[in-house]
Amino acid sequence: MSSAADGSFSSKLLQYTNDRLERMAEQTRIAIASGDTEAVHALRVASRRLNEPLLVMRPWLRDRDVRHARRLLRRTRAAFRRVRDLDVLQISLAKSLDLDTGTRAQIEGLLTKQRERALTRAIRRVERLSVANCVRAVRRLLRDYRDAFDDDQDALVDGLATRFDRLAAGLLAHDPRSPQSGDLHDARIRVKRCRYALELGHRIEATDDAGLIQQLTDAQDMLGQWNDHLVAAKWISRIATRRAVLTRQTTWGRSLLEYAARRIEAAERQRLNVLERWPLLESSLRTCAWFGASLHESETTDRGVEASA
Repeated sequence: MSSAADGSFSSKLLQYTNDRLERMAEQTRIAIASGDTEAVHALRVASRRLNEPLLVMRPWLRDRDVRHARRLLRRTRAAFRRVRDLDVLQISLAKSLDLDTGTRAQIEGLLTKQRERALTRAIRRVERLSVANCVRAVRRLLRDYRDAFDDDQDALVDGLATRFDRLAAGLLAHDPRSPQSGDLHDARIRVKRCRYALELGHRIEATDDAGLIQQLTDAQDMLGQWNDHLVAAKWISRIATRRAVLTRQTTWGRSLLEYAARRIEAAERQRLNVLERWPLLESSLRTCAWFGASLHESETTDRGVEASA
């Protein structure tokens, strides 16, 4: 069994998981108390990052306990999804240079009211869930992992490498350059998961591929901007097509729809930027030291079977 500070991969994995858990709990408390924009974002990121270490530890844990903890994390994250969407929209509107001051002020007023309602609902949902229950579920997994782990550090790293390999293979199999892949949402989620898995390997010093991590980060940023444009277009169009706007504020409604159209055009430009840079990311994924881990694991198993025969 690894001690808390023996420098092993396992102890670093435990420390990483505990750090992310404490950050999620603290940022959730701040979001509930003040509705802080950064806290909302941070708690969602921390809860998402916790998935990777829990899945790596899963061979030494009861599967139902892992599923339960991940379900609580997912529900905590989902409670604030609408709040985060509205925050991102307001941030993008503040940076928009092709929106007149009066129109921006009207939109921001509407969005502020919607955010207040969304935050109230999010807080009610999280209080029903209880952050303490979520934290206890994850801490219980960490304790059980410490008790069950047999100090096979190679198996731990192999498990993480295999997970990254499967995530990378899944990403490459859903090539956004395919004619059937006009929607980049799937690629955006898969890029994010690959990044988090590789960053976990980097944090526990099981791999050192900072270059690929940066490429995944850049790709995630670009895909995030693409998504932000589409979310903005959807929300603004929804406001513009309200009956009150269509019947009594036609000039403002027209300007909103024109702005939504510009955001759609910006999304398309960003999509093309993603496709242009995709070959470099694909090449880096295929040459990553961990790529092919699943294949290697399968070949090793096959050789073992042949030898035993």
